[in-house]
Amino acid sequence: MNILSISISMVLIFNVIFNFTLATFLSPGTSCSLNDHHPTILPYLRSLSSSPTHCKHCDLFKPDRSHHCSICNKCIFKMDHHCRNIYFHINIAWINNCIGHLNLRYFLLMILYCWFSILL
Repeated sequence: MNILSISISMVLIFNVIFNFTLATFLSPGTSCSLNDHHPTILPYLRSLSSSPTHCKHCDLFKPDRSHHCSICNKCIFKMDHHCRNIYFHINIAWINNCIGHLNLRYFLLMILYCWFSILL
């Protein structure tokens, strides 16, 4: 292997680990954290029916396009999925976090860098 392929591999591995860490430990954007900054998300709290919606599980104001995660027991803003792997009825945590508005970018970058590192 030449020095160029080694350096490219190191950059890809660093980016996979960096984005994995951010996707795992960053908050996906819960309604609880969004309600703390109420004036900044006021346009999101107004639904099409012109009245804010409440989550029946959390009893908090729920922005449009947010969903309640039954695993985290929180409302996640622009929730994509809760990332966990169940293999042979054993919960093996991969990211073990919801993928939402605030960490979706890092999750997708991690997948992209993993794909590039497989191709290399």
